[in-house]
Amino acid sequence: MSPLIKRMALVAGTFAVLSADTSIAAEEGHHPHHIAISGGAAWHNDESSRYLGVDYLYRLKNDYLVGVFAEDVSGDFNIRALGLIFGRYFGHGWKVGTGPGVETKLKNNKNLFLWHISGGYDWHRGNLSFGPVIAYDLIEDASNTVYVGLSVGYGL
Repeated sequence: MSPLIKRMALVAGTFAVLSADTSIAAEEGHHPHHIAISGGAAWHNDESSRYLGVDYLYRLKNDYLVGVFAEDVSGDFNIRALGLIFGRYFGHGWKVGTGPGVETKLKNNKNLFLWHISGGYDWHRGNLSFGPVIAYDLIEDASNTVYVGLSVGYGL
């Protein structure tokens, strides 16, 4: 991915966050902070591995969200990914997000730009949440990664 496209993506994401209404969602009866751990399977080229991930999401007014994600994949291939998420909650539990990040290929210690796209559904029981998640990392060397799993979270 060219440096110009990377900069454009970063500027677009920054603009989206800065233009959003940053009043917290607690005024609307939602927990503004959400921390989740997810695990499942990951596919990269023709290889499969298991993954463990963690997300922190901050819910803004009007159901927008901003946060960070980290993923650790081990098995047939070994990578780590870290990045930002900008997205939205809708319906009663659906969420979608996207944002820039960095993937580290542990075999050769190579860092690559990625664009993360994710979605999922959360069932809530008090402060706890659980549900399916799916994510797709578009990586600059075209060796994209798909994640499918389950998450368990806690809202504050």
